[in-house]
Amino acid sequence: MMKIGLQGASGRTGSKVIEVIGEFPGLSIGAALIEPGSEFIGAPCADTGVTYSSDFESALQNCDAFIDFSTVDSSLALAAGVAKLQKPLLIATTGHSEKAIEQLKEHAKTAPILLASNTSLGVFALHRLIENAQEILGPDFRMEISEIHHEHKVDAPSGTAKTLAAALNKDNKYKIVTDRSSIHQARDQFEIGVSSIRGGDVAGEHTVYFIGKGERIEVAHKATDRSIFARGALRLIQRLHTKPNGFYTPTNLY
Repeated sequence: MMKIGLQGASGRTGSKVIEVIGEFPGLSIGAALIEPGSEFIGAPCADTGVTYSSDFESALQNCDAFIDFSTVDSSLALAAGVAKLQKPLLIATTGHSEKAIEQLKEHAKTAPILLASNTSLGVFALHRLIENAQEILGPDFRMEISEIHHEHKVDAPSGTAKTLAAALNKDNKYKIVTDRSSIHQARDQFEIGVSSIRGGDVAGEHTVYFIGKGERIEVAHKATDRSIFARGALRLIQRLHTKPNGFYTPTNLY
């Protein structure tokens, strides 16, 4: 039985991991980490047999692999901890700066670390679909991305939107534009626009547009239940657990 240390266990998606882990034989919750001072510390974590805790060091020693759905700072601290013990870590927290990503890559020299802006299986398929569409349609089709998330999301554009844009810009020919308010000219050919909408309780919607003369293709993924991210994270940690030390993205595993 592989024991999972779950950081951000009381959050929106962390709590879903606890709900669905019973669907995955061979996996169990070994630690449910939450912020120090939380009212839930010491309380039972559903029927997992563990209590909510902020005992970071104990979790590092007692768990076999880790999933993070917390904050950027907390994910970096966890990465430093797993690096010392060579234990797998899936980080599903978004908003990391380039500097933070470089830190993760340094820690990945001694542990398998996966950074996933989105853990949905459908989003992995979306990546493949837009890459195929771009190859078929060529440079005459303009590419735009829009994303919608709940009103509490703090980063914009979403990490998934950034990852989708990067997938369309592998040769660095395009400029990623997230704000056109100060640009008083026609859209440049080598530009990928990314727009964000925030409101309500939207779990996550991403649409990639390929816009040509007289026709338009829209490839979209809409999340209606956060359980998809929880199941996706558990599938990913199962795959990551078999990998050598290194820095991974979901496309390395699917």
